[in-house]
Amino acid sequence: VKNSIMVNSGSSANLLLVSSLLYRTNNKLKNLKKGSEVLVPALSWPTTVWPILQLGLKPVIVDINLKSLAIDLDSAKKLLSSKTKAMFLIHVLGQACEMKDYVKFCRNYNLILLEDCCESFGSFNQNKSVGTFGYGGTFSHYFSHHLNTIEGGTVITNNNKLADDLRSLRSHGWIRDRFDKKMFENKYSNLDPRFLFVLPGYNLRPTEFQAALGLEQLKKIDFLLNQRDKII
Repeated sequence: VKNSIMVNSGSSANLLLVSSLLYRTNNKLKNLKKGSEVLVPALSWPTTVWPILQLGLKPVIVDINLKSLAIDLDSAKKLLSSKTKAMFLIHVLGQACEMKDYVKFCRNYNLILLEDCCESFGSFNQNKSVGTFGYGGTFSHYFSHHLNTIEGGTVITNNNKLADDLRSLRSHGWIRDRFDKKMFENKYSNLDPRFLFVLPGYNLRPTEFQAALGLEQLKKIDFLLNQRDKII
């Protein structure tokens, strides 16, 4: 994956990813507007749903497939409307969904595909990591999850422009952590670049301790994943 943006929790990762559908430095890249509908599965953690509500979008609760425990596409099709603009798919309990079906469904109905992978770090489908099939994916590093930073989360994306906007949204809308910050410094040369904010934003940054712990956990991730497989 080209870009991995760490935040202070998996819940914040979901908030950041959904926020980026509404707030972009390039207005042409805004994907949703207030009142747009987002499909979410009936089996979810609340913080998959709360950002949708908090940002003025409408969650549409969809029944799940009993085999995968993820969104049932037949049920989803019945709930589509002219306002349905996105799907927030959840990979449940370490599983990876059969992504070709979801990608095809979203393509057919012109939906933006988001992936909540907070329970499925290390899971693959079609030789690709979960979280890499759509607009972006989120992970949680809560102490009971696969990669543990006590509290923490990550958003992944292969889109460099989205990654830069996520870095701004994570930190007050600031340009400081952006790879394209020189462009904004030149564009707004009359402003102090140390205090240049280009998006509405939050403070969702992780602590250095969380980051240091995560780097050590990454060295052990194959062992940790294998141990979970043995337990299952």
